[in-house]
Amino acid sequence: SAEPVVVLRRESSTQQAKNFVSVGPIFGFTGHLDTPVTGMLGVELSYVRYPASAFRFGIGGFAQAQTVGFAHGRFAFGPQFNFMMFGAEIGAFLEEGIDKRATTVGLHASPFVSLGFFSAALRIAVPIGTLTEGQPHGIDLGLVGAIKLPIPLDGQLFGLAFH
Repeated sequence: SAEPVVVLRRESSTQQAKNFVSVGPIFGFTGHLDTPVTGMLGVELSYVRYPASAFRFGIGGFAQAQTVGFAHGRFAFGPQFNFMMFGAEIGAFLEEGIDKRATTVGLHASPFVSLGFFSAALRIAVPIGTLTEGQPHGIDLGLVGAIKLPIPLDGQLFGLAFH
């Protein structure tokens, strides 16, 4: 007589990863409503977890450091949400003071579209306060591009392992 056979699926490192860290350069154009548009260059580090299926709905966080016109620094961090190729960063920013401008803090919001290693975003930054003496930076609008390499933490990226 035949006995029943129970097959248990083993977790394998060859499965598609659901947790990623990405790092890479960010670049673009930015300007406050009361200042001329200038270039920006920096770096972004982000983490995303896809709870159900990779590259569907993801949640994580981001951190950015950049130079604005090679004159002063701007930093942002907060949560990030993705749905397929669309997403948004919503967090806080700190922009260093320069000339008569104060070091300013506020709300950073940036909807983006991501295609593979490349992404494009519209950045909107609304100041809410200052940390030093001077006039706060005004509302900031920017177009930001990024090239980021997603590094899988728990599996592979389309069959390629980075660990």
